[in-house]
Amino acid sequence: MDEPTHRDGNMFDLVITAETSTLCGKLTVTDPGISDHKLIAADLQVGRLKPIVRQYRYRNVKTVDVAVFADNHLH
Repeated sequence: MDEPTHRDGNMFDLVITAETSTLCGKLTVTDPGISDHKLIAADLQVGRLKPIVRQYRYRNVKTVDVAVFADNHLH
C-alpha cells in the first residue's frame, strides 16, 4: 500500500514485510483526527504459544497442629 501516513502527505509510518509474506493482511490507513499521523491497522497472522499449565498443591499451615506434627516427625 502506497498511502501517506502523515497529514502533510508524507509516508512516515511503515509496515514492512517480504513481498511474498502472508504475515500481514487487510492493511488500512485511516485518520482518527487526534494526531498529525494516521492510524495504520492490519490483520497479522502470527501464532500464539500455548501457556504452560502448572499445578500447585499446598497445605494450610494455620490448621497444622504443631505439637502433633512435632511428635510425628521428630521421633
